Amino acid sequence: MKRIIVLSPSNIGTIASCTANIIRSIQTESNVEVFPIVMYKENGGFDEFINCRYLVDHTISASAKVSFWQKLKLFKSFKKEIRPDITISTLISVSTINVLSGGKDKKIGVFHSPLEQTKNVSYLNYILCSLSYRFLLNKLDYLYAVSETTKNDTEKHTGRDVRVVYNIHDFENIKRKSLTELSEQESLLFAKPTVLYVGHLYDSKGVRRLIEAFAKIKTDANLIMVGAGVDGSIPTAYLELAQSLDVGDNTFFLGYQANPYKYMHNCTVFCLPSYSEGLPGVMIEALSLNKKIITTNSSLGVWEIMQCYEDYHDGINLPYENELGIIISNNDTNNECVFQLANAMQKLLKEFETTLPFDKSRFEGKSLVKYFILDNNEK
Repeated sequence: MKRIIVLSPSNIGTIASCTANIIRSIQTESNVEVFPIVMYKENGGFDEFINCRYLVDHTISASAKVSFWQKLKLFKSFKKEIRPDITISTLISVSTINVLSGGKDKKIGVFHSPLEQTKNVSYLNYILCSLSYRFLLNKLDYLYAVSETTKNDTEKHTGRDVRVVYNIHDFENIKRKSLTELSEQESLLFAKPTVLYVGHLYDSKGVRRLIEAFAKIKTDANLIMVGAGVDGSIPTAYLELAQSLDVGDNTFFLGYQANPYKYMHNCTVFCLPSYSEGLPGVMIEALSLNKKIITTNSSLGVWEIMQCYEDYHDGINLPYENELGIIISNNDTNNECVFQLANAMQKLLKEFETTLPFDKSRFEGKSLVKYFILDNNEK
């Protein structure tokens, strides 16, 4: 029986969700035993991590600090106890620990986004991550990237061959959660045509230009924003921006929501106006719920998701439209992106719902799990 450790940076958040889906898929396989471990254990979190081991416990003290070397030592002790055949890590920080932990286990590292995005934390963080790619992460036995953009970037910084393995999505669970009934107040919000955004409330995610674009459309619609800023609150700057542009009464910030799928199910169109992405899972989730997408040309990954990979161009000036939605320019010069966002919203808010030809099979566990259990045909 194969023994597999899956190491996640946390038990909550986007990466934890992706990791939980890997765990769930592995657990469906016979002759495999999986051992989830999280670096930072937080309150709540996904069911797959309820009884997991952890390196730092934030449920006791949110400010608990443990040195990198203490975390590495504890992880090595877990490995000595479990004796894994395979260890899977799903972010730069945990993949670094994966490599340094040593052992004879096969080590798989999953890369979710281009290295450039680490600059969102700080330039120092970018430098440290660059060094990790060059001198540590290239020692992984298998390097997987969740999109072609991330693959190309990871190959450039590690000098290694990288395989594209898309994030696994649990579409049955997404569909089930999407049918959750809205509250009375939520139903009022979705009684009008709605543009929905789900994600962190950062400028790098294009939140500011989304609000500016919404202010330009001529329709009685609502803009629904699901997500929060760094500290879990709604950034005051976005609230003030909506008010200053006279769309405060039609722009609603719902904060972090454990079940964003019920909003996806009830929205008219889904919008992701990011400056940089890898393979944005929220786009896959919204499309699986039959919602057309408006997105920026933030990566090759969005073209992969929208099934127009062969038409990719890194500097499009005019909107690209197909059956799944609209990809617009990522260029802010002369507010070009804002105008294109507004025009795309104006167009798709008027369209009647149709059945989208979205191929979900590319992102299902049954077709991807073989890469994580190292099926003999995939070594």
